[in-house]
Amino acid sequence: MSSIQPLPDGRYDIYSSVRPSGRALYLHAFVPGTPIHYNDVGISVVSKTIWVLSYQPSRGAYWIWEEGKEKVLDVFQCIRGAVVSHPHHGGENQLWAIRRHFQPSGGGWTLTPLSDPHLALTLRKDARNKVINPAIVEPVPPNSAPEGRHLWIFTPTETPGTVGFGTKSGGKAFVLNTETLDGMATRMEKFPE
Repeated sequence: MSSIQPLPDGRYDIYSSVRPSGRALYLHAFVPGTPIHYNDVGISVVSKTIWVLSYQPSRGAYWIWEEGKEKVLDVFQCIRGAVVSHPHHGGENQLWAIRRHFQPSGGGWTLTPLSDPHLALTLRKDARNKVINPAIVEPVPPNSAPEGRHLWIFTPTETPGTVGFGTKSGGKAFVLNTETLDGMATRMEKFPE
């Protein structure tokens, strides 16, 4: 029997199980305005974003915070399939179910937004079936195992001296290293579990 909370809360590098030429394709939040099609979350072999998982037991899903920001991984509702790092509002398009999949190639994890449970975070393919940017959400074919481009690897990241947005205290999300205690108290009231 698998756990409904498959990964512990914490800081992670997230990269695709697809590794062209052995290089990791990191899930990365680009600087706003960077022309990555219609979203600011894509794939990078050079830069990586540290993501902070914060499990929400009442929902059976995670908020995936961009470390040091008040933004979470979000399915952008205005442009179907786009994934962005967006200010937290607690909607189902910002909550992600994470499921483990075992395959002969090693497997990985799927990330499914609660707003559309038949979709999964995916690397887009071009007309020649080559995996390209950006990360988007698309359907996993029914009655089939997820493809490599649907699978993600989570590697715990330990960097001393910083606690990023998404750290939990009594089920509330807050940031320790970038705001005053007054600001933190306000934020904890704004974003209860």
